[in-house]
Order: sequence, then C-alpha cells, then structure tokens
Amino acid sequence: MNGLVTVDVVSRVWAAEQQKLAEMGKRHGEDYVFTTCVPSLAEWVYDVTPGAIPLGKLAVVGGRTGNNKTRLLWNLAADFIQQAVTVGFVSLEIDAAEATPAIWSILTNVPAKHLSPGRHFDSTAAKQVAETIQRETREGSWGRLLTNEKSASLTALDDALGWMATMNSTAGVRVFLIDYFQLLSSESGTGHFGALKDAVHRIVSFIEETGSLVIVASQFNRQSSAPKIRPTIESLDSCPLLSKQAHFGWLLDHTRREDEEHITRTWLLVEKNRHGRGGDIPIEIDYRTHRIRQALPDEEGLWP
Repeated sequence: MNGLVTVDVVSRVWAAEQQKLAEMGKRHGEDYVFTTCVPSLAEWVYDVTPGAIPLGKLAVVGGRTGNNKTRLLWNLAADFIQQAVTVGFVSLEIDAAEATPAIWSILTNVPAKHLSPGRHFDSTAAKQVAETIQRETREGSWGRLLTNEKSASLTALDDALGWMATMNSTAGVRVFLIDYFQLLSSESGTGHFGALKDAVHRIVSFIEETGSLVIVASQFNRQSSAPKIRPTIESLDSCPLLSKQAHFGWLLDHTRREDEEHITRTWLLVEKNRHGRGGDIPIEIDYRTHRIRQALPDEEGLWP
C-alpha cells in the first residue's frame, strides 16, 4: 500500500501559493482557487504564474462516455479541498458512496480499492485516511467535501439548486461541481433541451447571486463521439446555451488516447477561455488512485 502524502510539505506549498493569489485577488478584485493536477488550466486563465481560476464563473468539462470527465471533477475537488476550500459535489449518476472514497484516494495517495467496499477493502488503510481527513479538516488545512448521500436522486433542477443554495447559505460553500449535467430535468423546460436551457439560465443566476464557481461535466453528442473527430465545445450533449454561457471549456480528447495497464495518457483541450489563451494539455490518469497529473515539458513526446 502506498503511504500517505506528506501533509506538511503540501501545506507549505499551499501557503506560498495562497500568498501570491491573495495579492492577485487584490489587483483584480476577485476570489480564486487554483489547480495542481493540471496547473495550466489555472495558469492560462490570465496567462500568469501562479495561475488562478476566479470564482463567480461557469466552467464546463466535456468528454465522451467513459473518457474520465468524472475523474477530472474528482481531482479538481481534491485540489480545492487542499486549499482549505469546502466543495459542494452534486452527482446525478454516481452515488456519494463511490465519489467520496475516490476523492480521499486522490488526497492521500492510498489506492481507491482499499477505501471502497469490496474484497480489496483495507480497514487499516481506511482508518488512517479517515484520521488524516479529520485532522486536516479540524486544523483548517483542508476544506470539507459536502455531497448529498442520495445525490443520484437530485436529477430535478429544483432539488439540485435547492441543495446548492442550502450549502451556500449554511456552510458558505462557493465552489460547486455538478457531474452528469445532461441528466438535469426541469418542469419549466420543453423537452430535453428545453430543460437544459432552463438549467443553464438558473445556474448562471445562482452564480451571479452567490459569487460561486460552478464546474459542470457533460458528455458529447453522437457525432462528436466518433473516434476520429476532435471534440469541440459546441458538440456537448446539452443546449448550445451552455457552451455560450461558459467562461471556460475543458474537453477530454478521445482521438488521442493511449492505455497501458493502470495508466491512460491523453490530452485535455482548453477550447474556451474568455480571459486568456487556449491549447492542448497532456495529462496522465492513474486508475489506482484516480490521480491526474499534467505531463512535464520533457515528457510530452511520450504522449499520443
């Protein structure tokens, strides 16, 4: 079993970065979070280092079915939690019982199979992880992960936004991740796309009212899921309004992917960025811990 991350080292890094971000926040008048799993996502926002993603924005993660959209959300959640930011995670498909151990695995580097129910469950490892989470949260080094235990039932837009509003008002949550956005339903919309259009309008209103960062994940439609077609943000399996309203569009490229045992190498495409530049970012996914990392500059030649 892999050991726990060295929390003291991580905390010192966060402290240094937070100091820089505080100064940036004063200049721009905004609150920020930043990413370490894929640093360029934040660095490219204003094209500065250290980079930061401002709150009060809408970001969309797009990908083909089974192409690691959910894992990217899990990694972003872990990044934010390590910045002492409390995260509200709404999954419309995967139950919290699966999402929570995955995020703890990313945070602690303990293989996910040891933290999830099943034949590989390791009670000793799970206890260590629980103690680490409790200690870091209690001391204020890490934020909390808040997710409804029956999150898979939150497909109704009213229920999902109601839960988010409650988390914002009672726990001060201003960072929310919504998985399987395309499954949201609304009584006020007309059909599938009408419901999603209503969802976009109401989520944008929620962002404006609370100053929250909301990151949603949505899959591509059939045409853009073709193996040889490079994905675009306009090809999301949801209404065009989502791609139009989003400040950031991050897409997982299914046309360039290489799988080797427990590792996948692929590319994350920054297809929309209202503030800075876009481009292709090489990433590696380790399924043992669900961790995603950006390739180092001298490694990029290894990517497909």
